[in-house]
Amino acid sequence: MAGDGQYIRFVFVVILFPVVLVAQDCQYGLYKSEVSSGFKCCVPCKTWGLYYLYRTADCQIEPNVCMSDTGIRSEAEYYGRDLLQENADPAILNCPISSQFIFNCDKGKNFTVTLVDFKLNTTHEGDIKDLVCTYPPGSILELGSNTVECTAQDSIKSNRLHCNFTVTVIDKEKPQIQCQILKLNTTIGKNCSNVTYYDSIHVEDNSGMLPEVNCSIPHGVLLLIGQHNVTCTAVDNSFNINYCYSQVLVEDNERPQLICHNKTVTTITGKNYSSSSTFETTAWDNSMELLQPTCNMTENLSIGQHVIRCNVSDNSLNSNECFGVITVEDNEKPELECKDQNFTTDAGSKYANVTFKLPDCSDNSGERLVPNCTVQPGSRLKVGTHALTCSVHDSSLNMNTCSAKITVQEFQDSSGSKLSVIIPIPIILILVLLMVVVSYYYCKLRRRKTCDTRAVFNGNGEVTIETGSWLVFENIGATFVDVKLSISNMSHDFEAVTLTWTSKRNQSIHGHKTIEKKDYNMTQTISKLLADTTYKFKLKELGTEKKIKTQSK
Repeated sequence: MAGDGQYIRFVFVVILFPVVLVAQDCQYGLYKSEVSSGFKCCVPCKTWGLYYLYRTADCQIEPNVCMSDTGIRSEAEYYGRDLLQENADPAILNCPISSQFIFNCDKGKNFTVTLVDFKLNTTHEGDIKDLVCTYPPGSILELGSNTVECTAQDSIKSNRLHCNFTVTVIDKEKPQIQCQILKLNTTIGKNCSNVTYYDSIHVEDNSGMLPEVNCSIPHGVLLLIGQHNVTCTAVDNSFNINYCYSQVLVEDNERPQLICHNKTVTTITGKNYSSSSTFETTAWDNSMELLQPTCNMTENLSIGQHVIRCNVSDNSLNSNECFGVITVEDNEKPELECKDQNFTTDAGSKYANVTFKLPDCSDNSGERLVPNCTVQPGSRLKVGTHALTCSVHDSSLNMNTCSAKITVQEFQDSSGSKLSVIIPIPIILILVLLMVVVSYYYCKLRRRKTCDTRAVFNGNGEVTIETGSWLVFENIGATFVDVKLSISNMSHDFEAVTLTWTSKRNQSIHGHKTIEKKDYNMTQTISKLLADTTYKFKLKELGTEKKIKTQSK
C-alpha cells in the first residue's frame, strides 16, 4: 500500500496540472521530456516490436503508448521511429524582427564589427539541430543593410529550416572638412577674379564616399578686389553635415599704367626761367581707382630741357613710374640800342679814326652778348655820313638789330677856313731824292741786311715782318702764309691793291691776289707755296708798285 500511495501522489502531481492540455491537445496523454524539460504528447506505438519501452506511469492508455522524446538517442531504436516522423508536427525556426538590430559604424569606418551571436536571438518550435547564422560574432557588417540568414534541421523529419532578417548599419559620423584661405589674383586688366576653390577645401568621410560641398560664395562667381568671408558645408550620403569657415582674398598684383607727356613752356617776360609747376600725365589702373601721380617738379625751371620723373601707386601698393621732358624756351629778343656818332678828321686829312663804344645790349637769359656792327670801333672813315647797323642774338637764336649814323666832318680852324700846310714842293722833292740815295747806299754797304727782312717759315709759330717796299722770306716747310697789310694813310685812297709774289730764283714761280679796299684790314692767306723757296712780295695799285708797309706772320 505504501507503494500504491506513492504512485497515487505522483500521478496527482504530474497529471493534475496538464489536465487541460491533455483534454484539448493530446489524444493519448502526455509526458515530461527529459531533454526539453517540457510536456509532450504521447503517440501510438506499434505492437509488432518485442522491445518497446512502456511507461505506464506516464500514459493513460496501455500498452499502446510510448515516449516521443527523440532527444533520448538511446531509446530511439526501441520505439517506432518511422511512426514518429510520420505523425510528428514539423519544427519551425523563427528569426527576430529586423528593426531590433540597428548598429552605428565604428568611428572613422564605414562598417562595424558585430559582437552579437544572432543564434541566441532566434526561436523555434519542435526539435531542431545544427542551428547556424551568417555573420557570427567578430564579423564585419558593412554600412547599410546586411541580411542575416539562419538555418537548422528538423530533428524528427530531417527538414532544412531557415529564416532571415536584416541588420542595418548606419553612419552618424560627420564628414571632415577643412577650409584654407584662398588667394586669387585679379584677371589681367580687371578688378575682379573668378572664384576657383580647387585644393583650398579638403573633405573626407568615413563612408569612403566624397561628401557634397557647397559654399556661400559659389565656385565661378566674380569677386572684386578685397577680403570676402565664406562658409562651406559638407554633406555625406547619410545627411551628416559639417562646416568650415574661411576667407577669399582677391589680390591686385598688376602695376598701374602711367604715361608722361612732354611739355614746352616759355620764359616769364624779362626772366630766364618759367614758373610752370604742373606736368601732364595719364594714369589708369585695373582696380578702377582714381590715381594721383606725383612728379619731382621745382618752382622755377631755367631755359633748356628738364627731365621730370613721375610715379603713381594704387591701393594695393603696386607702383609705376615714367619720365618726361619740360622744355623751357626763350622767345624774347635781346635789347639793343644804337646811337648816332659824330667825328672830325685830323687837320689836313679827309679821314677820321672813328672810336666809339659798341651799343649796349641785354637779354633776359642773362648771357653776355656782344653785338656785331657793320662799322667796328677804330675804323678809318672818309668825310661824310656812314650807316651803322648792329645786330645781336642770344643762344636761343633770338635776334635784334638797330641802326644809326656815323658822321665824319672835316677839321676846321677857329676862323672857319680849311687848315693848309704850305710846304715848298721843291724842298719836298729834294728831301725824298736824298732819302732814296742814302737808303740805297746804306743797303749796299750793309749787304741789305735791313732792307730785305727775312723770316723762316716752317709751319709752326708766327713771325711779324715790316719793310718799306717789299717783303722777302725764306720758306722752309710751310704750304701757306698769312699776310697782314699795314697800309699807310695815303694808301686809303686806293680802291684796290694787288699783292704779288715771285720766287727770287725762279721767276716762273709767281702769283698775285687783288685786295679790295674793304678788305685792307683782313689777314690774307697765300697758299700753295713751295718748301725751301725764297719769296719776294710786292704791293701794287693799278699796276704801279707802291712803297707801303707789309706785315706777315
